[in-house]
Amino acid sequence: MYPTASGDNRDIQVSRLATLPSVPTTIASSIKIDNIGDAGVSGYYYLSHEEVPQTARSFDTFEFNGKLAYAEKSQSTGLMKTALLKSGKIFKKGGTEIISSPGVIDHIAVDWKGTTLDIAGSNLVAANDPNAVSAIKIYAPGVTTVSLNGSTIPFTVSGNYIYAVRVAIN
Repeated sequence: MYPTASGDNRDIQVSRLATLPSVPTTIASSIKIDNIGDAGVSGYYYLSHEEVPQTARSFDTFEFNGKLAYAEKSQSTGLMKTALLKSGKIFKKGGTEIISSPGVIDHIAVDWKGTTLDIAGSNLVAANDPNAVSAIKIYAPGVTTVSLNGSTIPFTVSGNYIYAVRVAIN
């Protein structure tokens, strides 16, 4: 069962993905959901049942070392559309770091919309200093506008990455 709008008649396909290193599904599991949202978009969901995940695990072309990851990408272009992360430091696609921080990111949502990058989450503050202790690096080539929780914020570009937020330090 997958939620769709009334009258929407899509052929949603869900399949279990292997997690590597391999563990029982009582420890970690992942699935792929095809034909969601826009045509040709697939969603990938990973969940660790560990209290404090320590091991980076791969699922499809992704790798994450935290509690929960959800990603959407275009099947035709391979471009990221969305990433939602909970309690992790590094999220990769095809070996490339997509979102990373030296400290644990409590939760973050990132939407790539052409040249605009929308970031949402709690315990995040606007900060475009790549040298900040808890700076979050996001893969975003060609981005010209960044927002945090709906407000446009300044950012720093470093190669294909931007620095616009950091984890708030209590």
